[in-house]
Amino acid sequence: MGIKFYLEDLYGRKVDLVTEAALKPLIRDPILAEVVYAWVPAALSH
Repeated sequence: MGIKFYLEDLYGRKVDLVTEAALKPLIRDPILAEVVYAWVPAALSH
């Protein structure tokens, strides 16, 4: 949950973290239309 709180602080809004496979078919397309991908550069992930 640490990354969730970090991203909420960073973006100043609530975030949901899910895998694409976890999205239910009825909400998949609208969610993917608004998705913002976040990643940590490999040098910082160790």
